[in-house]
Amino acid sequence: IEAVTPYVTGSFLDVNVAGIRAAGEALPWVSQIQVRRVWPDTLHLMVSEHQAIALWNEDGLVNTRGQVFYPESGKMPAGLIQLFGPEGSSELMSRQLVTIQQSVDSLGLRVKSLTMDERRSWQVKFTDDMQLQLGRAESEQRLARFIRVFEGPLASYRDQIKIVDMRYTNGLAVVWKTGKQPDFNGIV
Repeated sequence: IEAVTPYVTGSFLDVNVAGIRAAGEALPWVSQIQVRRVWPDTLHLMVSEHQAIALWNEDGLVNTRGQVFYPESGKMPAGLIQLFGPEGSSELMSRQLVTIQQSVDSLGLRVKSLTMDERRSWQVKFTDDMQLQLGRAESEQRLARFIRVFEGPLASYRDQIKIVDMRYTNGLAVVWKTGKQPDFNGIV
């Protein structure tokens, strides 16, 4: 109310509706405001809040539409997934986050962070701190290949894996946690 009060001046017909809308939408958690005049002397404000689904880079949040907004400092919600990406990539990253999380749900993995660098190379970090390198080309096919391998041969080594690198044409590389390399010979 404090933000829009300066725009509520003059007669009922002179009220600056556009100014009220702009002032309200400038507030950090406000997504949209609809302003209606109700005769004879009332303004009806309908306020929609941003619903944060992820943290964005260092100081922003991403809403359900993939749009970035910036709350007051120190007002970040806890427990959100972290997205790191170039300016203007929040919608793409939000869609990719949903795709990846839905794909790995059956494996019992939860995404902790998703990173896309300037070259469009993807990296996923899961809540158990295992990392998945997807690279920039054919990331969907690489994700599908990771799931096939992780459902099978790699499943028994889950607690020992630090990084799974899928950036190879016909295979993958595994980096083991320090002191956790399994004792085996041959191909997994």
